[in-house]
Amino acid sequence: MIRQHLPLRLIGFGAIVMVVVAASTWTSDVAPAAPPGAGNTPDAPQDLAAQAKQLQQQLTELQKQVNELSKSRIVAAGTATYTRPALQDNKSFSRIKLSADIASKLGEDYIVLLTNHFPTGGFPYFGAYWKRATEGFDIYLVDIGINDGTTVSYDNPNTKYLIDWAVIKK
Repeated sequence: MIRQHLPLRLIGFGAIVMVVVAASTWTSDVAPAAPPGAGNTPDAPQDLAAQAKQLQQQLTELQKQVNELSKSRIVAAGTATYTRPALQDNKSFSRIKLSADIASKLGEDYIVLLTNHFPTGGFPYFGAYWKRATEGFDIYLVDIGINDGTTVSYDNPNTKYLIDWAVIKK
């Protein structure tokens, strides 16, 4: 919920900072320049207009930066190595550790995409799945042909499987 209000807070904070900077600049530039008892100089309205235009440009730039932060993007990526056990039971996994902020919002604000590299020699072909963990997520390679509680062994000597993963902000 807090993340949804973050862009508005950044824009509001940026606007306040710009007003304070403009006020201090205006006070230091305009007030001492006026001699006692004299009226405003003709250049003062032009200076204020230039400052207002500059502040508007800065505000526009801040809004662009905030909009960029709210777009979908890859926040973490890598390649994990899953080591197939001698007896496949669909319970072993490879853990990927992430920052606490990202890990706590997996499945809500962030999603995980997986791509399995099948080793030379073919079979067994596993399906790649992820499950949220306290400090990141776990990658499971599952043989959909076996039931819960059963195991299977394979003649294929390949035990290392590479899985590309990416965490994406929704």
